[in-house]
Amino acid sequence: MIDLHSHILHETDDGATSLEVALDMARWAADDGVEVMACTPHFLPGVYDPDPQQVVRRVAELNDHLLDAGIELALVTGCEAHVRPDLVRRLANGQVLTLHFGKYVLIEMPPSTLPPNMDRLFFDLLAAGYKPIMAHVERYRWADRAMPFIQNLALSGVLMQVTAGSFFGDYGRSAADLSAKLLDMDLVHLVASDAHDVTRRPPGLSKAWAYVQGARGTAEANMIFKRRPEVILLGEAADVETHESAEVL
Repeated sequence: MIDLHSHILHETDDGATSLEVALDMARWAADDGVEVMACTPHFLPGVYDPDPQQVVRRVAELNDHLLDAGIELALVTGCEAHVRPDLVRRLANGQVLTLHFGKYVLIEMPPSTLPPNMDRLFFDLLAAGYKPIMAHVERYRWADRAMPFIQNLALSGVLMQVTAGSFFGDYGRSAADLSAKLLDMDLVHLVASDAHDVTRRPPGLSKAWAYVQGARGTAEANMIFKRRPEVILLGEAADVETHESAEVL
């Protein structure tokens, strides 16, 4: 399996606090069947603002540590970019990292309120050639009231990522209910761990894979956890379909 959202890169944001924690997370993920994990530290100017080139170097260094430790997990570079009006410019200037140096970019929205003109921002990202992935869509408190917005984005090419633990109530009942609803509507394009440690928010995807496999079948589970993430890292088009029709942006 491939995990495209994690905070395994140590001492970078609110994720792994040390190299030892990062190695423990890597062992956990590898033992659970994850073969590739994206390092996606928060990029939020004024709060988390790591230097992109330093992130690239540290991912390479952590890969070396995994090799030395005999942990069979490959790390790729990325970030979790908090949505901002200047996001397209920051991407073009290299201030924000895409996944594996391609065109896909993981984007985090505000948790409580959907800002105005977000459809325009995503349109601008798509028009500039980027391929947005909305991080943990089920956990936004506004999401269930904004399904037409989410559907429109999906029909326009934006991918929706759900957190593995949300299916099991790890982030509350509303997130669990919305995860199931999104899955039923073909609006779960990716499932990732959003791992931060090995205690409160550990890595691992196998339990969620089994859940999706039971609900939607083996082929769909493999698409969400394996094939589509692989296509993304290869820089290819990750075509998706949705149940409900909606007007495109």
